[in-house]
Amino acid sequence: MRGALDILRRWLRRLGIAAVLLAVLAVGGFGVLQTPIGRDWFGRALADAASGAGVAVAVEGIDGFVPFQMSVKRIAIADERGVWLALSNVTFDLSPAELAAGRARVRVLTAEAVGVARLPAASPNTAPPPSLAERLRVPTLPLPVSIDRLAIDRITLDPSIIGDKVEASLAGSVLVDGRTLQAMLDLHRTDGNAGNLAFRLGLSGTPPVLALRLTADESTGALLGNVLHREDRPPLLVSLTGEGPVASWHGRLEASAGSLARFDADLSLSGIGETGVTLSGIAAVDRLLPPDIAPLIGQSVCRVGLGHPDGGRRAGGAGSRHSGAPAGDRSPAGSGRRCPRSDHDGLGRGDCGHLRDRRAAASRS
Repeated sequence: MRGALDILRRWLRRLGIAAVLLAVLAVGGFGVLQTPIGRDWFGRALADAASGAGVAVAVEGIDGFVPFQMSVKRIAIADERGVWLALSNVTFDLSPAELAAGRARVRVLTAEAVGVARLPAASPNTAPPPSLAERLRVPTLPLPVSIDRLAIDRITLDPSIIGDKVEASLAGSVLVDGRTLQAMLDLHRTDGNAGNLAFRLGLSGTPPVLALRLTADESTGALLGNVLHREDRPPLLVSLTGEGPVASWHGRLEASAGSLARFDADLSLSGIGETGVTLSGIAAVDRLLPPDIAPLIGQSVCRVGLGHPDGGRRAGGAGSRHSGAPAGDRSPAGSGRRCPRSDHDGLGRGDCGHLRDRRAAASRS
């Protein structure tokens, strides 16, 4: 969730800067923008505004009534490894009346095709990650921005991303007005295979209130087959929902891999000034694991805290035995078995209790 929020905030900020550029140019150089030279210059200016550290944007073939009703032949986004995302035949409809009133209202933003060749390279930013309070804050933009209709007719994912080539369509809308952030995205596969993703995000008020809903259905099994290197390709279903004040937010995560595995957990944010998430739930994943270690895992009850890697702002507070639960807290099974430690994106510690202790005992004997 943190990665998705970072991406959303970053591109909304760039969109806000581009909107200010549009407003300035609409007033100061409207006539020049209708000439080929003006349009070429405008494309370079937009590309510079959208580019940043580790991100290079190229805009080609601007046409139409610039900057209000225009089309772009191609937009390419590159990192240090080259172009990883390309958009073709983009259309853009900006309301002149709303812009004159100090609001950037994009009535339509569409693309005929988007090609994703690979995932982007990791960001070169070495600054410490911000706290959840900073992440879960409405982005500050130069003026309110809204996109009434966002649509992509065809998104093509390279097979290297999830294991199969994927074609899908996307529809949605976005609103950022300084006090409220609302985002809605719906993705549906269009290549004859079942699969969809729905995302709803709402953030508003002081103190902020977060409403989140994410559902995903990847029933072809390509994703889990690629990640877990399994030929049986189990389908994946994911649901994440929650609503409430950020300082005491609670949500529910449910995920399944067909009949092979299931994970149900309650999520809670550990505090407005922390970078931590507490997760408590039941995982039945033994059938996804290699046969020699599956009996040792069984079905586990886990409580895990994920905290900040600097060691000073961990979920659960400094000095606690583990961030997910107080010292001495044990699962219902009472085994006190330690969950694996994860250092991927922070520190995770907790306790696991097996609901299938007889299987584990039989394996050890």
